[in-house]
Amino acid sequence: MNCFFVKDTSKVNIKYPNNTILVYHPDYKYPKYNDITYYTWEKYCKNYSSLEPSCIILVGLNALVTPQNRCDFIQEYLSTLTANLFKISIDSSPFVGEPWRIFFHYLYTNTNLFNVPYSYTLETEWKHWFYRDKVDCRLSGNNIGMFIKNTYSDLDLLDTKFIFYDIEKKDIDFYNKIKEDIFNKYDSPKFLMNNLLKECNNYFKLKISFDSYRQIKKNNFLIHNLNTYEVPNIPLYNFIVEENLRRLNTYNAIIKKGYSNESI
Repeated sequence: MNCFFVKDTSKVNIKYPNNTILVYHPDYKYPKYNDITYYTWEKYCKNYSSLEPSCIILVGLNALVTPQNRCDFIQEYLSTLTANLFKISIDSSPFVGEPWRIFFHYLYTNTNLFNVPYSYTLETEWKHWFYRDKVDCRLSGNNIGMFIKNTYSDLDLLDTKFIFYDIEKKDIDFYNKIKEDIFNKYDSPKFLMNNLLKECNNYFKLKISFDSYRQIKKNNFLIHNLNTYEVPNIPLYNFIVEENLRRLNTYNAIIKKGYSNESI
């Protein structure tokens, strides 16, 4: 198994060869193994060129590689330049933010079935799907299972619900007016949507985002009654909810794929 998406990243029991190193993001708990050398991400970035491990365990890859640093040479080294080096990824979630970021786990561990060497291809494909230019995508819940392998997970499936309610005429008037103002101010789809969402959330006293589908926890316990969101039945929230459900379905499909493998 190469990719582990687990509740507790410090409790993953795996077999590893001699001369294995573990690289971790400081925000993550990591497992304590015998005969392994540990590196923080910062320390590893300073020393990687002098190291010759037989295996690298990466803990917290969602934070180690981001859209901002993915072009750094260290990322090229860990992915395409060491494709034949055995690697294991341990994380608390298959992706954060946009679902195309799942790609990094499989690229880095050389279990990439997407048949592309860089993330930009998948990001572009996802954007076309996000903006409804395409009706389907390799990252959809129906398709993602065909492009990932060697996965284990013990995470809970998500069951977040969204319920629409009708609004009054004054609310519709507000929405139409703020939409017109924002469309006159911005021409970027991203800025249009983010600013319209910000204004509507303030007006309707909501905290809805594209990541609202993720479970809400308090003291490590799920609060199921807070996983149902009531939202106004207007085009903006129709889109936001649809995208939440898309991401939820992708997330759950990955976790189900991990369920199909043997326990750690």
